[in-house]
Amino acid sequence: MDTTTSIKMTTLAIQNLFSYVEEENLAALKAHLDKFKEVDGRSDNGQTPLMLASEQGSIEIVQELIRRGANVNLDDVDCWSALICAAKEGHVDVVKELLESSAYMEHRDMGGWTALMWTAYKGRVEVTKVLLDNGANPNTTGQQYSVYPIIWAAGRGHAEIVQVLLENGAKVNCSDKYGTTPLIWAARKGHFDCVMHLLENGADVDQEGAVCLQSTPVVTNLF
Repeated sequence: MDTTTSIKMTTLAIQNLFSYVEEENLAALKAHLDKFKEVDGRSDNGQTPLMLASEQGSIEIVQELIRRGANVNLDDVDCWSALICAAKEGHVDVVKELLESSAYMEHRDMGGWTALMWTAYKGRVEVTKVLLDNGANPNTTGQQYSVYPIIWAAGRGHAEIVQVLLENGAKVNCSDKYGTTPLIWAARKGHFDCVMHLLENGADVDQEGAVCLQSTPVVTNLF
């Protein structure tokens, strides 16, 4: 077999592998991996079958790929890992499986976001709890604007996540690079439940940058 033919066969094998994952065809996947041992073949954007299965929430496919030796800590061209793919879509069972297989929780994507930052931003309550229970840092910040998970949650009205983060040691009076606190974001956006959680946990209404909040409707109604 010449080199060109070998490359074509390898490319076709990888394409088939991705097709079986996308279709959630477990039987075909097993048969394929019995013949072709490469479990971490890459797509054009660097995605692996495990990343695709994790993003889809295909728990049985994820388990089979891991059993066959898939590397849980690879990332694609955007630095998304399988854990980030699963976490941002809220796939709790997949997240648990990846963590049990030593997925690195503090891995950052190209934008500097960890899995916990994604779950706080997108409102994935159960995944947030799993990550925190497994030791995720509640006070990690984005690399560009220093935005904490609790700031994202408060600003987007995810009150339950705000509370869970606070229960796990999130800084109630943290701020981003512009001095914006979780309380500022929650009040500006009118997220009453978030404001209440923050105030009950010691949010400082007199903190620099927060004084103007006393004129916002959601805060005015509290005093």
